[in-house]
Amino acid sequence: MKQIILLSLIILFTSCFGRRDKTVNSQSFSDSVLVENNVSEKDSSIFNENNNSVETGISSTLKPSRYRVPYSGTINPETVEYETIQISMILGIDRYSGSNTSFIRYIPLLNKDDISIILVTMDEGDFFYNYYLLSIKDNNLVSALYVEGEWWEPESDNIKKTSFTIDEDYVISVTSSYEGDEDFINHVNTSYGGIVTTNRYYIDNNGEIVNVLD
Repeated sequence: MKQIILLSLIILFTSCFGRRDKTVNSQSFSDSVLVENNVSEKDSSIFNENNNSVETGISSTLKPSRYRVPYSGTINPETVEYETIQISMILGIDRYSGSNTSFIRYIPLLNKDDISIILVTMDEGDFFYNYYLLSIKDNNLVSALYVEGEWWEPESDNIKKTSFTIDEDYVISVTSSYEGDEDFINHVNTSYGGIVTTNRYYIDNNGEIVNVLD
């Protein structure tokens, strides 16, 4: 009897934490903009453990960029054509592979000198239209920035739409607009200062995405 009770408590504890993780993930797109630098340094130990074929000097494995600055396109997730690359080719990129364990789908967007700028899709679950911009240098993932997609609250009309542009100086402008009920709009106005917000970033010579302070 004690074993049955203990097993039940373990199952209940595990399920509660699983639900909590899903809640955190589903709400992450409600933040204004997500940017992360030095990604490969944070994940290098995990990456090297799971991928024994990490090599250097293979940036040519990424396909040539499709666009030039200035860039102001919009992705159609139903018609876009992705390239694929093995996760083991780029240190730190595994965290943006979704459920894929051996490769990642990406769009070769731009190049800035020896820095590759790509878009990866995070289209699993309810949020099928979401893209991160990644900067890659020397086969290392340097920075990641959420730049395009849609997020909405389940069972409501509240929605956030995000798009971006890149100018001739490689300044990235990420614009988010919000639509929804009165309570949602009031929250947006209070938290972000308006229903349309724009944040600006640039990619430095090390590949890091840095906030531009106006």
